[in-house]
Amino acid sequence: MHFQKRCTQTGLVFLLPDDHSRVVLENTPENPYLDYINANYLDGYNHKKKYIASQGPTTHMINDFVRMIMEKKCDKVIMVTKDFEMGKMKCLIYWPDDKPITKGDITLTLKNQKIRANYTIRTILMTKVSINLQGDSSHTFTQFHYEAWPDHDVPDVHDMLDFLYEVNRHQPQSTAPQVVHCSAGVGRTGTYIAVDYCLEQYKDIGSVDIMICIKKLRNQRRGMVQTVVRSSF
Repeated sequence: MHFQKRCTQTGLVFLLPDDHSRVVLENTPENPYLDYINANYLDGYNHKKKYIASQGPTTHMINDFVRMIMEKKCDKVIMVTKDFEMGKMKCLIYWPDDKPITKGDITLTLKNQKIRANYTIRTILMTKVSINLQGDSSHTFTQFHYEAWPDHDVPDVHDMLDFLYEVNRHQPQSTAPQVVHCSAGVGRTGTYIAVDYCLEQYKDIGSVDIMICIKKLRNQRRGMVQTVVRSSF
């Protein structure tokens, strides 16, 4: 593992992903250190590797983030932060608007966009521009961008449940991992995943164990669900 690339991508050493569950990208003979990204697989309720919890794209990892979506054939990307909050950059914009954009060896084109009161849904086509990338030459994913969640706080319960319903009714039979990210990929990301996990558990057995859920998530990515307020959400 190339420690320098880890620290450069993450920016914070204490948020490095755990090795046993980290997402491993494809290497090339020219560069054996392309396999790293600050992201971990997390199990859902009765669903192994349902989620990929990721740091929001930074200057040093935005190309790898886009490549991860394509390599792992992720059909849902859930973003639970604004790109800017309180005058600070939280996440680089990796999605296109009216014109296609290219990140690394992949071009992204906006095919459809639906704007709701608290979130936006974007359908995005990814196309490879390099023969060096393995796998399919194109891939389509849907980004669900929730924009009403304050940092270090919790969203409105009804708004959040409406958003979760919208995400879950999209391709419900898909077994591909869902990418979930905020800025650091632990606080709001962990809370979103925990709520989704517990809702599935409640549907199955009629009760939930929030603390066991959070413990399981933290065993796969450290720091998940950061605050007491979020764990009681």
